[in-house]
Amino acid sequence: MFAGCPGASSNGQQRTGISGTVNFEGTPIRYGVIQFVPDAGQNLPASSLEIREGAYQSDAGKGLPAGTYRVEITGWSQPREEISAVDQATGSEASRQIIPEKYNTRSELKLAVETTKSIQKNFVLTK
Repeated sequence: MFAGCPGASSNGQQRTGISGTVNFEGTPIRYGVIQFVPDAGQNLPASSLEIREGAYQSDAGKGLPAGTYRVEITGWSQPREEISAVDQATGSEASRQIIPEKYNTRSELKLAVETTKSIQKNFVLTK
């Protein structure tokens, strides 16, 4: 689900629906999050969508306003809501991030949104 107000951004721009797939080492990411963080100097909200079975999708009116975004992708071996607090605190296998930092905290992935028509963007990630 996208964060922020549906339909228009904080500066009143139309939003573009976005969907796509995310694969890591040839396998769809089963459980994850894809975040779109506006580049510096843009007055746009950051947005995120859940990744389930390798796919993500927003509604047409709840997507991204025109702009340039850094894309951050995270993924886990099981749904985050099923990972216990103990697993998270101890860093067990279930709670470990399966996607390298170069695609999330140190991501250089970019997405430019220049249209109000829905777009599809697929990501193929490797180690």
